[in-house]
Amino acid sequence: MMLKPEELRNEEFEVSVLGGYKREAVDMFFKTVADDYEKLYNENAELVQKLKVCVNKIEEYRKDEQFLKTAIINAEKLNENTLRDIENREKEAERNAKETAESILLQARTDAENIVKRARLDSEESIRAYEINADRKIEEIKRSVQTEEHKLELMKKEVSDFKDTLFKIYKQHLSSISKLPSLAKETTTEANEKKVHDTEPEQPDDTPTTAEVNLYVLSGPTGIGAMNLWAAADAGETENTYHITMSGANDEVVAAISKGEADIAAVATNMAAALYNKTEGGVTVLAVNTLGVLYVVEQGDTVQSMADLKGRTILSTGKGTTPEYVLRYLLTKNGLDPDKDVKIEYYSEASEVTAQMAASKKDAIAVLPQPYVTAAQLKDSSLRVVLDLTKEWNKVCDTQLITGVTVVRTEYAKENPDIVANFLRDYEKSIKAAQTDVAGTAALCEETGVVAKKAIAQKALPQCNIVYRVGDEMKADVNAYLKVLYDASHAAVGGKLPDANFYYTKATPGQVFWRSVQRSFQ
Repeated sequence: MMLKPEELRNEEFEVSVLGGYKREAVDMFFKTVADDYEKLYNENAELVQKLKVCVNKIEEYRKDEQFLKTAIINAEKLNENTLRDIENREKEAERNAKETAESILLQARTDAENIVKRARLDSEESIRAYEINADRKIEEIKRSVQTEEHKLELMKKEVSDFKDTLFKIYKQHLSSISKLPSLAKETTTEANEKKVHDTEPEQPDDTPTTAEVNLYVLSGPTGIGAMNLWAAADAGETENTYHITMSGANDEVVAAISKGEADIAAVATNMAAALYNKTEGGVTVLAVNTLGVLYVVEQGDTVQSMADLKGRTILSTGKGTTPEYVLRYLLTKNGLDPDKDVKIEYYSEASEVTAQMAASKKDAIAVLPQPYVTAAQLKDSSLRVVLDLTKEWNKVCDTQLITGVTVVRTEYAKENPDIVANFLRDYEKSIKAAQTDVAGTAALCEETGVVAKKAIAQKALPQCNIVYRVGDEMKADVNAYLKVLYDASHAAVGGKLPDANFYYTKATPGQVFWRSVQRSFQ
């Protein structure tokens, strides 16, 4: 145990005999002091060393504190700068947004003003054009009225001349009869009665003219419109007597018209134009009988659009007729090359296409008209209609898709205006019956063989787009449709667009009446 300061001050040594301190006691005391001092010295040195460490640490802490203060100050300054920068950017962004908005509004106002100006100009031009067209139409109507009035006067004159001629003929006949010798003695009363009777001219027979007409129709949609006419003709209820021939191919019908075997026929629209050009006006279009009836079908679920046909093989009927040109036109309009991007295999009849589909792989694709689509689906429930080509046509074209028309030999129409007029009345009745009496027409389709089964025809008829269009409406629709085909391929319509004589002009009542009278004397 170390000596305390009080113990050092109060230490007393034993006195020796001689009066001094004992050496041993003194040495022992100093040894103890030396040990304690050494220990104290070492501890002091250690404390000094620790103190230095503490001083250094304190110095470091002071430096760190200063650094932290500086960092805090810098951070505060940076925060202030950042806030100012953000505030400046927000102000700049707000300013830019306002400038952009003002610029957009200014541009919108300018565009709106330009649109209004263009609209005004367009409307003014349209109004001027309509006024010009209206004036032209009025003049045309006036000329037409004058023409019709002139025709009426001519007809009246024709009727008057006919009456005069007829009375002259009767007078000549009566004169000739009166010169004949009597074969038996007549009583005075009988002679007088006969004289009175003979001097009264006979009235012409008002019974409608009837004549034999060779009518050709196609199996399928273009022939369906004539089914009720066919039945009425068999029952003797038509104004003409008809000899009706059904064919499965346009080529056969066209050949019959060219040879004069067919007087009137239902054919594909483009074939009618081509035949008109080939025969140099040998046929005339009487009526539109069928609009769009074409569909794309497949055994699967791979086609959703025209673009999906790329790289596929397509089975189709109608090479050189409506199906070929409509399909090629739509492929081209949808960015596909009909000769490179797809492979098209043609068959002469739709029934061959359906048979080929049934025998082919499950991914077969075909273009079919109604009612063959319905017939194929009834045989194979997996067959799916993927595209309605009439709807696809309407997406890329503003004209009607016209599948079939009814034509007459031009020479026949000129020689027999009364028979043609009778036919048009019979034909209109037949088509109206097909539109309203679906079940009855379907039964006739099966009976005549135009469609294989009544059930097929009855289900397909509402999609067959059977119509009766004549006159100006027919001319406008057919002309616009042929123009589209011509622009796509000159060959589609026989090299050139038909002129105005391609379209039938209804005979005047006078022409019909006079030809009927002439026929009665033949």
